[in-house]
Amino acid sequence: MANGAAQDYRCFVATTTRYFAFENSDGDLYVSRAGVPQVIPASQAIALWSCAGSFDPRPEGDVTALDCHDLALTLLDVRGLGTIKTLDCSRNLLTELDLNGLVSLENLYCDQNPFVAIDLTPCRALAFLGYASRRLGCSPSAISSLTGALVCHDGPLFSFQPNHAAAILNFANDTLCAAKYISARTRSITPPEAHVRTTAYALKEADPEAIAIAAPAMAALIAGPCWLVPIPASDGSMDANLALARAIAAQVQGARIKLAIARSHPVQSSTVRRRKGLFGLQPDEHHFVRSGGPIEPLPLYFVDNVITTGNTIRAARAVLGWGTGLAYADASSPFNNRLSRVAKSKTVAEVIH
Repeated sequence: MANGAAQDYRCFVATTTRYFAFENSDGDLYVSRAGVPQVIPASQAIALWSCAGSFDPRPEGDVTALDCHDLALTLLDVRGLGTIKTLDCSRNLLTELDLNGLVSLENLYCDQNPFVAIDLTPCRALAFLGYASRRLGCSPSAISSLTGALVCHDGPLFSFQPNHAAAILNFANDTLCAAKYISARTRSITPPEAHVRTTAYALKEADPEAIAIAAPAMAALIAGPCWLVPIPASDGSMDANLALARAIAAQVQGARIKLAIARSHPVQSSTVRRRKGLFGLQPDEHHFVRSGGPIEPLPLYFVDNVITTGNTIRAARAVLGWGTGLAYADASSPFNNRLSRVAKSKTVAEVIH
């Protein structure tokens, strides 16, 4: 994959050996534990593969999942990942994606890329497809050759069978965010980053100026018809996120607001818990309950000002059965697993080159 050193590579890689290796454009070789979010330092390009162990970069095992969304990628070559089951390359700058050889791919997230076209024919096991690029063309022959229900979670539902609702329930596990929230506790922040932070806080108070900034940016990430479900605040109030949802709905044709979840009783806010040195709430600690009747099976977005650990969205999804987070700011901070730089032996060099 390559982004021309535009930014770090924030990836999630799963492998059968529980380790993966990568090489950057300078020829430096590293090994890391798989199965946790990883921040790989910026480089013109990187190559990664499943490897033998914590200090053994020799290719062994298989890559089963790769999440490389939001990396400004201009190139992604996955043709060698024949055993991969889940690929998320959404919100990049990819104009093409060659899926030849990905016969085991089951879940593909490729929304918000400027694709000209994409051929899904090689993916015989594909059960879920998420995309929202208005420029994406996909031939009918490719779609008809696939098995399972196909759901476009960021745009119109183009294929759905009521008895296949699991295609939404099981795989719509991402959250769409319009901006990146950088905490001032981690490093000095730039003026644009400070503006995002100020806006995110102001959204808690339903500030009209903040809503005017956030709503268009969030609306640009989705398409209707769809549901917008406001997330209740820690005290159970719906006012702030309901105002935000209304502003988003005004800009997305076919978007409808549904007050579908509530809190059975108040909980501590994330700010209060952080000041007390406590971890964020687990999904079952949010005390969400369903507050509405049956909902037509359309793409559904949980509207919130900020996402941190993602547990709020998981809790909301557990109540309704499906849904995708839609937040203004992404305040998540993936665990940066320690990278083990290793010497490149002649044998390894010959194998990977």
